[in-house]
Amino acid sequence: MLLAGVLISVAMAGCEPESEQVQRPPAPSRPEPVASDPPVSEPTQDASPRGDEEVEDAEPAPARPSAERVVRRAMALCLVMYRSSLEDFPGETEYEKLHDRLPQWIDKLGLASELEKEEHDLLLAPLGKADERVVRNASWRNEGLGILAWALRRFELPEYDDYVDPVEAGERIGFNEDLLAAMDTTAAEDVLRQVELRPAAEIDRYAAHITIVNWRLRTFRLVPEKTPSVQLGTLPDKEGSEPPKESRDAGFDGTRMDFVGYLRAHPSFKESWLNGLTLVDGDLAIGGRSIDAASREYVDTCASIAVERQIAAYWLQGDHSIYSGVDPTTILLGLGEGPIATEVSEAPGQQQ
Repeated sequence: MLLAGVLISVAMAGCEPESEQVQRPPAPSRPEPVASDPPVSEPTQDASPRGDEEVEDAEPAPARPSAERVVRRAMALCLVMYRSSLEDFPGETEYEKLHDRLPQWIDKLGLASELEKEEHDLLLAPLGKADERVVRNASWRNEGLGILAWALRRFELPEYDDYVDPVEAGERIGFNEDLLAAMDTTAAEDVLRQVELRPAAEIDRYAAHITIVNWRLRTFRLVPEKTPSVQLGTLPDKEGSEPPKESRDAGFDGTRMDFVGYLRAHPSFKESWLNGLTLVDGDLAIGGRSIDAASREYVDTCASIAVERQIAAYWLQGDHSIYSGVDPTTILLGLGEGPIATEVSEAPGQQQ
């Protein structure tokens, strides 16, 4: 493969967890726009982590994408991620030939109807001439690809503090550079013929999991010297009075957060919320160490990973028929003081 090494080195080299006990592959590091973090605010309605709502008289469930649609969306994400890796090689014959084959690949598999306009424009843009913002965002789509390939039972999803290898994930849905060079769509056609989605309940549990992870990452990133940055005691309850002290102080010892304690005090807590979380001293762990011991770069990377995975998980739940239209807002109901939301208008690695 001409670009396998390029994909790994350009899209994934970077921040590594600072831990001698736990060794993980490098987390992704991509150019990030200069943007301030959005504020923590209070939404108008209470909400539990995504996928775990228990609401009486709930509105009809949104229409979820079919298994066939999920395969096509995964293939679209794979292609735009791959196209982003070619951007820095204009004029190089081998890469130009691969780029020229992308429209043929799309036509042969009938993927044109799944492509959004921005994706279509990126795929057809001459190398070196694509919109920088679009290329930057496309370079993060491997995380969504991983979620969709996992939902299709074709990929084992890495932990929340580890990246999705785009080469491996792409191969699981029938794409790699050698196949593109040969215009061999046999494997991809087999994937399109044999589709199976995980049960909705399993996808919903993952959506709840990544919501909880990103809530913790985002609150830590906003004000890292306060863990978390949202101090429960400063927020009034719905009637405007101070919440009971036992609720106000849940999960806190004055200097750091007991994340497990905070979650257990949540009125809708389920033990399943702790599944998949790596914990050190009661707080979320990154690379085998407590979040407050991880580098800022590594926390930022994990937050970018989480937002991209949220978009994919929420799309699988039917949040929006258009993939880019999904809102990855992270909402977690607080204790006594009302709901807390981390409004994510853009991923740390994305640019509007």
